[in-house]
Amino acid sequence: MGEKISKLTVPTSTADASTSTAIEPRRRHIAQKYLVIWFDDNVDETSDDYNNTQAQLRSIVNEVIICKEPVHCLQCLDEVYDEKVFIISSDALGQDIVQQIHDMPKVDTIYIFRQDNATDEEWTKNWAKIEGVLTSTQSICESLKKGLVEKAERENVGKKGKCRNSKRRKKKLEKGKRRKVNVENCVF
Repeated sequence: MGEKISKLTVPTSTADASTSTAIEPRRRHIAQKYLVIWFDDNVDETSDDYNNTQAQLRSIVNEVIICKEPVHCLQCLDEVYDEKVFIISSDALGQDIVQQIHDMPKVDTIYIFRQDNATDEEWTKNWAKIEGVLTSTQSICESLKKGLVEKAERENVGKKGKCRNSKRRKKKLEKGKRRKVNVENCVF
């Protein structure tokens, strides 16, 4: 419906970069009003696991921003204007950052990520926006998808008194545009 799609122009050969071809990018079905900030000081950006996690999350939301320090996480949040943010925080850093971001209206949901079940979860029960303590990226992605569908259903109930067709709702939820956040020391 009148949606503009930008074209990516690439050289047809490396020998003659002046000759180029316009390529239609594949449409990505993503939620356009949301982004994820992953706050973890132990992210290995060169690992296959990191790349796979990025791909999974980017198939769900507009953008995934990796922040390794609290100040950078807060800077990224300050740069967000029109979107709701899902925070994924490592358990080790979560207790400190949650206190600083929990009451921000732009922070929608917080997921605490840890790689084992050894850490105490009791502290998370004091914060309403913490959706859960999860131990795999797959469980985070599933929870994020479920949360987005529930939010879309709640929004649609208010518009017409009942939920719309689920296929139509899902399509609308999944369409989106990418935007850039200009913050130093954040990994995009």
